[in-house]
Amino acid sequence: MGKFRHVVVLGAAAILALITTLIVYNSIQKSARGGKEIVAETQAIAVAVTDLSWGTKITKEMVKMEPFLKKSLPSGSFSDLTNLIGRVILSPVGALEPVLESRLAPTSITTGGVAAVITPKMRAIAVKVDKQIGVSGFIRP
Repeated sequence: MGKFRHVVVLGAAAILALITTLIVYNSIQKSARGGKEIVAETQAIAVAVTDLSWGTKITKEMVKMEPFLKKSLPSGSFSDLTNLIGRVILSPVGALEPVLESRLAPTSITTGGVAAVITPKMRAIAVKVDKQIGVSGFIRP
């Protein structure tokens, strides 16, 4: 019996582990069948269909409604597309990313481009740039 003592102990441990595994597996299966599903409440908010760059005026084709958890709704999100159409984007919005009020120009600005990004105290001008001017570093923001 001395030679097979380790084999007997190992076999007993394997049988005990198998029985314990079956008991735990059955209890998990019973709780899964009897438990109620938790349904999270969602609300549809406006998200961008594709990547939108700054200065873009939003049209109906650029946004769609997607469900979000009510507990994790971002502040400034839009639950109605009519409030969003015609607004101008100030900072880029990625595809399937919520369109937030903080990324939009005020409602008084109705044109896109640079006019939406600069404030009334600023001025934008166009400057012709070629290889010599661009390389020499004369033009700076």
